Amino acid sequence: MDRFKIGYQRLKAVNPKIILCSISGFGQTGPMTSAPAYDIVAQALGGTMSITGNAGGEPVRCGVSVGDLSAALYGVIAIIAALRIRDRDGIGNHVDIAMLDCQVAMLEDALARYSVSGKIPGRLGTRHPSITPFQQFRAADDYFVMGAGNEAIWIRFCDAIAMPELKSDPRFLTNADRTANHYELEKILAGHFATKPRTHWLGLLTEASVPCAPISNVEEVTRDPHLAARNMILHAEHPEFDGLIVPGSPLKAAGDNGIPATRAPLLSEGTDEVLTDILGYDSFRLSELRRRSII
Repeated sequence: MDRFKIGYQRLKAVNPKIILCSISGFGQTGPMTSAPAYDIVAQALGGTMSITGNAGGEPVRCGVSVGDLSAALYGVIAIIAALRIRDRDGIGNHVDIAMLDCQVAMLEDALARYSVSGKIPGRLGTRHPSITPFQQFRAADDYFVMGAGNEAIWIRFCDAIAMPELKSDPRFLTNADRTANHYELEKILAGHFATKPRTHWLGLLTEASVPCAPISNVEEVTRDPHLAARNMILHAEHPEFDGLIVPGSPLKAAGDNGIPATRAPLLSEGTDEVLTDILGYDSFRLSELRRRSII
């Protein structure tokens, strides 16, 4: 924006209440300010990739663009905060969001564990670093996940899968014991779960109120009845694509179905409306712009 001579200081001089949000790879200050960045760069430099992947395996980029998306979400939060400050104090702000900063902010317990233990966190696959069992398992036909986040759930879990002997095994008495001996417990459970299909285990665990879920592929997500009831799987009416599936909005108000009344416009679809209704161009000027191939 400064390069185009419409940076924040110029905008602020015209309107002190203006809020400008700048989202970039590395922010508006620091030695890497002008360095180029992609989602994968932020994930790599911010530590995310170092703790993603199977134990002993190579670093893995997260399957969704968390570098891009987290910066966008933090940006919205910062803009809302800036608006609240403007309502209170009558002044605007220049919001500075860096993709790299957002990745570091999301390191959460990995940074805390390093601070406390001095040990560099590594890749654990789907296993939780301090809660056991809390990971994926493969049933006879497919994968699922479960988590026993406290001792009450652990007891229900052992009873549900018909392995009550695990409750009195000295290696697994407490969560700390189970985490210290996670390899032995994982081997026992993996062998047990491989004997029956996924639906069998999920049925037992659900009945026992043990947090669990199948690892759904994208097609299965589109057919999930709960997501359908939440209006999260929508079929958009699109003039150039029949049957387009789009995600619904996760922002819902009680009693509202959360279904947007509009769709994303086609490229340049709203140009005339913007130029005439918002900018006040007349038909002659529109024709002139078209003749010169400007629009």
